[in-house]
Amino acid sequence: MSSWRSHISLSSIALFVFVLVTLFLFHAMSGIMELKFMELKQAMERERIMNLELSSRALRNRNRIRLESGGLQRELNRNMLESRVLNSESEEQIEHRLPLTALIVTNGVRLLTFKEPLHLEADREKLMALKLAFYFERSRKYDQALRIYKKLNPEDFPPPFPAFLELHMGFCYLAMGQWDEAREDLERVVANYPATHYERAARFLLEMLERMQEVEKSGSDDPLQMADAMFAAGNCPATVKALNRARETSPLSQFYRYRLALCLEETGDITRATEIFNSLAGSAGPYAREANRRLLMIGHFYGGGPELRIEAENRAVALGDEEMVQEVRETARVTRKPHVVEEIREWKKDQPEKETIMHDVLSDSSPELQRDLKALNLQLSENQANSETNGARDNPVVQREDPDPGEATETEDSNGAEDSADPEMESRRSRLLSLMNIASKEDSEHYEISRPSIHRWPARLVGDEEIKFLILTQRIRGDFESTEGNTYDLKGRTILAHPSGRLLLRLRDGRTFSVQRAEVQNRSLKTDQITISLDLVYQIAAY
Repeated sequence: MSSWRSHISLSSIALFVFVLVTLFLFHAMSGIMELKFMELKQAMERERIMNLELSSRALRNRNRIRLESGGLQRELNRNMLESRVLNSESEEQIEHRLPLTALIVTNGVRLLTFKEPLHLEADREKLMALKLAFYFERSRKYDQALRIYKKLNPEDFPPPFPAFLELHMGFCYLAMGQWDEAREDLERVVANYPATHYERAARFLLEMLERMQEVEKSGSDDPLQMADAMFAAGNCPATVKALNRARETSPLSQFYRYRLALCLEETGDITRATEIFNSLAGSAGPYAREANRRLLMIGHFYGGGPELRIEAENRAVALGDEEMVQEVRETARVTRKPHVVEEIREWKKDQPEKETIMHDVLSDSSPELQRDLKALNLQLSENQANSETNGARDNPVVQREDPDPGEATETEDSNGAEDSADPEMESRRSRLLSLMNIASKEDSEHYEISRPSIHRWPARLVGDEEIKFLILTQRIRGDFESTEGNTYDLKGRTILAHPSGRLLLRLRDGRTFSVQRAEVQNRSLKTDQITISLDLVYQIAAY
């Protein structure tokens, strides 16, 4: 009887274990299809980015666009082309839920068969980092793209990822003018991946590098002639160096300023390029329309932001370029948005504490990268955003000029001191300050237009020679540009208002002052009210 009871007890336990195992396997089987689907989806994304010749072909053709007629139309088509490489065709966002039970069973079976276990979550993050780097590369932010590419391990991806990584790193180095690093990466692609589209693209870039270096060695001592030769060879970094040397002796013409801005944009210095394009587009010169078209492209495709985009569109209408506005808008409408941005935002919600490659990417110490991540709302935390912003402010090497007011700060009292107790002068000052407060809220392009209802007296710029002006604007550090397009260095000069007028100082932090006289000494602007850095001054207007 006792043995019978023992047999029944063992049978019950065995049945219970069998039921548990069956339920576990049934639950695991229900997630295996989802697991396989996720694995297939990741593989397809890798193939779309790395294996298609489309990305390398666009990489090769990018450098031919600048010197060809119809280049802007080809650039629009290329942007649409690259967006299809970077983003899936479907806009549908599939919710990411990893079936843990199915993953445990699958990895258990793989271990029993001596196979590597699946790491879908880690692979997903590496793929996100790859797509983010490619996004920065096509936005011409090469330094940011390189920082992310360097964090990726080629062994973490199946072939041909090493070829893709070295090819695109080589291109970024080439665009930034780092010839030795570019040659090293591109030659590895040629040696290790023969008879592939990666090898063809690498050979094209190496041939272009050889032409650049040959022209650079045989260049003229005249910096402008050197700039012409470098630009014709597609050597933008050397063109920038040559034009910067030329600027040291005399101001550049609009022709060379336009070329300088093109090369700054091509080498990834979007901020300085935008400053020069804005200056050219706001003038009545022959390059106003072309410069404004570049601003349209930067605003729509290269991270210029909505303010720049709207300003460029409004200016295009004034320049009679409405057709180009419509064309750029239509291309931007059909260009696929970067899904990786939304994907990383969703990842941040689910994985806030783990130390992974995406944490390494998003917490990178580069101020430029943190600034761009903040613009995309991809920073890990608000505290980090504040600390990186402070770090960028304290580091003069990475801090860049902003042509719009709002960045710099000063400690002087914004109200200023009183000039005189003369009631008539006080009344005039009140009217001028009222006008100034209205104008400071307007777009700077409209601010510079002379208003026929206001009588204006030219101010005098006294130095080696005396110059009369109505408005001087500092869009590029150290260069004050008049409405006629002439640029002046104010170092050591005195600025005097007309005896019947005043000088209106518009600062980059939004403050405005009305003064009668100003002197520039040691990069500082001194008046009877304030003494500030000359870099803080955005505009000097005579009224």
